[in-house]
Amino acid sequence: MGKHTKTNRIMIVDTEYDTTPKRLLSIAYIIYENNKLVKEVVKYVKYPENIFKVNEDGEAFKYHKLTHTYLQENGESIETVINTFNNDLTDIDLIVGQNILSADIQVIRKEAIGVSLWYGKIREKIQKIQIHDTMYAFRLKVPEERASLDNIYKYLFNEEMENHHDAMDDCKNTYKCYQKMIDTEYTFTDQIIKFTENIFDELTKICKKCDICEAKLLDNNIYKFISKTNRFEENGKSYIICNNILKEKQEICKKCFNHHEVMIIDNNTTGLIDIIKFKDYQCIIDNFFEVLGDKENTIYLKSNYADKDDIKKLGGRWNAQKKVWYFTYTKSTTNRLDKFSKWIEKSTDV
Repeated sequence: MGKHTKTNRIMIVDTEYDTTPKRLLSIAYIIYENNKLVKEVVKYVKYPENIFKVNEDGEAFKYHKLTHTYLQENGESIETVINTFNNDLTDIDLIVGQNILSADIQVIRKEAIGVSLWYGKIREKIQKIQIHDTMYAFRLKVPEERASLDNIYKYLFNEEMENHHDAMDDCKNTYKCYQKMIDTEYTFTDQIIKFTENIFDELTKICKKCDICEAKLLDNNIYKFISKTNRFEENGKSYIICNNILKEKQEICKKCFNHHEVMIIDNNTTGLIDIIKFKDYQCIIDNFFEVLGDKENTIYLKSNYADKDDIKKLGGRWNAQKKVWYFTYTKSTTNRLDKFSKWIEKSTDV
């Protein structure tokens, strides 16, 4: 295993599924402990014909090639397959997969809910396990390349991958790619998986309220006011908050934060240079606020005038002072890096 990985028991997971509707057809996984092979598992699912039948004319079938007849002859009930997976999750420290965050774990979740093995069982185990997605990490480092498993393999090893979409071979090749990526310092931190029920967890939990509008303060939108004078000076300019609403140590929500304006004054002439909003001038935030929880990072973009409409549609913003487009992301919204990847200039994170 790569030098940066400290976990002892690793599960490499791959699934095949149909898409009309999305139903699990097979699951394969390999378990390693301290770099030694512990177990290889391949399970196929057979469903009652009145519940589900593979669409052999569908787009997904071109890739998985699992016929209805094959699954009926070689498959087990979905209850058996998911229960086996649940048992094998015990004591796993790390799960690795290709597109596992948005695909494999989500289809497992769907089937596990259907057989009453998600809540209180698989969900609680997965929440305690690190998950590393090779597709996600590859896109962060090499955004200009296609991030399919076969293309990642070719990029890393300069050779074609064999037996793509064979479940066990995909597991082995994913692990091989993962080891190479660890050794060549790809980033696997801050890969966060969220499920639909997480939204309700956030909405229903008891939490503090904004000191201005009394909206709930969720973990990812708390701004604690730390300034005692409502102003700071830098490079011959004074930055002064336009109103006196905020008091030291008050905690406010993102909406109230976004509406606050700051005057920029020239110290030599005491003349007004501009009035701006915090959200449009990220670099001064730390002088007034401590951002609690999921802090926003700012990326400035290298773009042409013709790109402005596309950037704006994706949620990009214009910084009038720097005359440049930018976007923000947090550790739970790093997928925004993919959207703006073609305009990202290296070393522009502020």
